[in-house]
Amino acid sequence: MKTSEAIKYFGNTNAGLARAFAAHGEHLSQQAVGKWGENLPPLRVYQLKEILAVRELEIKEREDDIKKARKTLDNIIAGK
Repeated sequence: MKTSEAIKYFGNTNAGLARAFAAHGEHLSQQAVGKWGENLPPLRVYQLKEILAVRELEIKEREDDIKKARKTLDNIIAGK
């Protein structure tokens, strides 16, 4: 994976990518991210895949919660 692609996904900054890792227990500085070169180190690729998988699950859970809330609201409006 290209480092530039990962940086772009997490807000176009080294700091944004470092924060993504930090949120999952990997404490990195933006300076460390800046030293990676063109491609992410293999271990970081693995960790990033895990981070993205967790994010997908969190998004899915939020979407499910929104659907439930909408259904509840529709029932209230309908007087059920």
